[in-house]
Amino acid sequence: MDATAPVLVTGANGFVGSHVVDELLRRDLPVRVAVRRSSRIDALPVDRVEVCRVDYEERGAVEPLVDSARAVIHVAGATRAATDDDYERANVRTTRDLAEACARPAGAPRHFVLVSSLAAAGPSTRERVRDEMQSERPISAYGRSKLRAERVLREAASDRLAWSILRPPAVFGPRDRDFLRLARMVERGWVPRIGSVPQALSVVHVRDLARVLVDVVGDHRAEGRTWFVADPAPTDWDEIVDVMADTLRRRPRRIPVSTGLLPVAAGMSSMIGQLLRRPGPVPADRLADLQAEAWTCSPARIARELGFRPAVTLREGLHETVRWYREHGWLP
Repeated sequence: MDATAPVLVTGANGFVGSHVVDELLRRDLPVRVAVRRSSRIDALPVDRVEVCRVDYEERGAVEPLVDSARAVIHVAGATRAATDDDYERANVRTTRDLAEACARPAGAPRHFVLVSSLAAAGPSTRERVRDEMQSERPISAYGRSKLRAERVLREAASDRLAWSILRPPAVFGPRDRDFLRLARMVERGWVPRIGSVPQALSVVHVRDLARVLVDVVGDHRAEGRTWFVADPAPTDWDEIVDVMADTLRRRPRRIPVSTGLLPVAAGMSSMIGQLLRRPGPVPADRLADLQAEAWTCSPARIARELGFRPAVTLREGLHETVRWYREHGWLP
């Protein structure tokens, strides 16, 4: 591959995508970013990257994005959507269009790195973490769309297109707005506790994820591989709340919430989404995720095959994240 050719990053203005851009620039690699026409880019280092505005719905819109690119790190997608078709458009069709454009017999061979999700595989149990040998059983429209995105990428593969798929669990770190919601609850002095036992989960710090996404570009060991990428030590929501509370110097009350109330919350969220014509505060299909006993996965395969080791511990990463929220005015 031509080392002077750019790496295309989709969703570059988002949480994970912006950190991938940072990692590429840290390694002095040329970067092309794809952002929607309506997206703000004031947080991007526009003087150091090639910015391409795109409407993925337009016919042929992706062709200029991949032209002369040595690789694609496809981060863009929807984690919340009002309908299954919205997930299909954002997560499946965009992946298919980009992959097919990359596979066409023009220019140099390319490497397509897809950021999928643990949701594509489905939840685990407390007794056994997920690994790559288990059959996929997604339980949400989001998870099913990510699994279909993986499949359309594999179908587009050719001698001109190598692919790699990484499935992170919950990603946290500076600029993340999902963990911000929890931090704000801790700051206010209360957090919900769903069910009698806290849900077990795997996490990965965003810099560790960005680092391995860049590592796999052009690495022949990564071609045709699907990996979970996570901290090897699972955690749970109680531990995450405790670390946040320690950083914020708060002692929040745990408010018990019965899992039996979740269908009611799902209905209310769906109604809000229909009224506002956008996803509710928590899309109904994602509330099923909260009822699973565990969302854990093993990074043993990627550790063995690529040497991945997380550099940021949960406690270090959460302390840093909460401090970043405060320094940037996201928390009082």
